[in-house]
Amino acid sequence: MPSRISLPVVAAGLFSGLMPSRAHAEQPGAVEAADPPDASAGSAPVDASVGAAPVRSGDAPAKSGSAAVVGTKAARGAPYRPEGKFRVHFDVDFLVQPRPNDYQEPPETTQVLRPMLGLGFGYGVHRHLVLGTRLAFNFHRSRDRTEAVLDNDLVSVTRGTAGAFLPYLEVLPIPAGRILPFISMRAGFVWQVVASRVTGGPPGAMVDTGSRGSWIGPTVGLGAGAHFFLAPACSLDISALFDVRWLFARGRELGDSAADPEPWKASQTMMNLGLGLGLSAWF
Repeated sequence: MPSRISLPVVAAGLFSGLMPSRAHAEQPGAVEAADPPDASAGSAPVDASVGAAPVRSGDAPAKSGSAAVVGTKAARGAPYRPEGKFRVHFDVDFLVQPRPNDYQEPPETTQVLRPMLGLGFGYGVHRHLVLGTRLAFNFHRSRDRTEAVLDNDLVSVTRGTAGAFLPYLEVLPIPAGRILPFISMRAGFVWQVVASRVTGGPPGAMVDTGSRGSWIGPTVGLGAGAHFFLAPACSLDISALFDVRWLFARGRELGDSAADPEPWKASQTMMNLGLGLGLSAWF
């Protein structure tokens, strides 16, 4: 009796063992869909490269979405950051003196000053700070003639030069971007020299006289504007300016009647409003 039962049982076990293998072989996608075997159960480790899609040599590894966004923002913001960069700038100031000038005859309520051309150097010492200095100059010359007969003509020539030495500090509320607003503070000194000479006249009564006036004094100023970056290394700079100047003056006569120069004395206090335009190179 035991021998009759054992043969069918063995045959049934073999048959049931063969059926899953055939069904599994007929479904090629079953390997991918099946769960990986649990290593803790003592099964053999599965090679991850088996069944994986081939990787071509030209393919780049894919980035996650967050990493790509962060990388894009960093690439866009980094070139327009003044921190750690040197600055060379060329600019011009257009200033207006809204109060009367004591040296004008007759005095006027408003005087437009000659533009001053400037060359400056700076450095981004901090993500919010740019420290630098600026040198500015202007020159002018005028020549007048009387309406008398040419032989008796009087010629008046006036030459003048002015300059400024202005260390400055810029505060940047936004440390990086294509448009960087700033508040500027500057302090230094300004100077000006104006000389005039009159020559000519009828024979026997020739005239050769002249005078020279000099002004120098400290100045402080404030400004507000923005750097508009045209390229990572170039910006257009626009600002509104206000400064105060405390001037000391002296004069002297030139020519045959020249005398010792006058001593320096307090001259006037000037308040100026204006507009600044410039170009900066950052490197």
